[in-house]
Amino acid sequence: MKKILTFLVLLFTAAPAFSQISMKIMLNQEAYLQYEPVYVRVSMRNMSAHALAFGESKGLQGTLSFDIYPGGKNALRIPPKVKDVLPSMTGVILQPGTVRQFTFLLSKFYDIRHLGPLSVKAVVSHPQLPTSYESNMVHCNIVTGKKVWGPIAVGVPDTGMLPADSAAPAGKIKTRNYSIVSYFTGTVTAYALVIDDDERIYKVRRVGFDLGPELKPQCEVDFLSRLNVMIAVTNEVFAYYQFNVDGGLERKKIYMKTSTTPTLVHDKDTGIVMPAGGREARRDVDYEEIKELPFTEDMFNEKSRDLPSGIDGEESLLRTIRQRLEEPDQDRK
Repeated sequence: MKKILTFLVLLFTAAPAFSQISMKIMLNQEAYLQYEPVYVRVSMRNMSAHALAFGESKGLQGTLSFDIYPGGKNALRIPPKVKDVLPSMTGVILQPGTVRQFTFLLSKFYDIRHLGPLSVKAVVSHPQLPTSYESNMVHCNIVTGKKVWGPIAVGVPDTGMLPADSAAPAGKIKTRNYSIVSYFTGTVTAYALVIDDDERIYKVRRVGFDLGPELKPQCEVDFLSRLNVMIAVTNEVFAYYQFNVDGGLERKKIYMKTSTTPTLVHDKDTGIVMPAGGREARRDVDYEEIKELPFTEDMFNEKSRDLPSGIDGEESLLRTIRQRLEEPDQDRK
């Protein structure tokens, strides 16, 4: 790979800097829950007769950054969380006349927890470009949502999951809160799981969509402080999820409504929670796999996907996106 990039340095530095780039960006929602992961898709077209390569060598060190303004463009721009740490474009080669698409976890690189409107545009620069190029400006809102269940405080099991330097008083049981929050994304009303305490937000993750007052999510906490959720995917299909106190998904099953409706049964004596009613659904027969992550439907349908991390195959794609969702704990500010 290094030999290829070295060759590209010689090739592209010898070419005239006539390259021109056009960019378009899009967000997958008009509104995001505060602390929710925010993704952006960038479409980049090389409108010149010369290929443009991004690499580690000096002549190829191009950058892709984002200008983000809370409250509109007249506000102060939000800087990267870590100075000079931007989405990686290393290894990308943009051939003449081609369009490539990239998906980035925007909230990984920028602190976009501020409530209210946000305006976002992308900026690309490169030693082979005569100037920097900007994308269109897109807009969204960061919202608080409405609690539809909880908060329910649970004790954190002492299983070594918490940091050794956790500052809780000796002998005091650490607690976290589970809540289900609803909010309008701009097209649908979504449900999200929020796990927090008085100091931090530990996880915000989408769990489903509002299908009406008769199909609200059913939630129960078991004896291991795990949250069990049964939620309608359609009028006939229900999803069962089990989350731990860190927001990790420990179990997932899909059920079909029969003469009985899928529900949760909580044994108060043992603390055990289990799904009951309906029957277990068959993938690709009773339902299609739920695509709950942004842009994944489009990416599954593309024969070649442009993700700088260099992944191949549906399972690798899911693993990579899941890893990107595992952001550091968010301190309340």
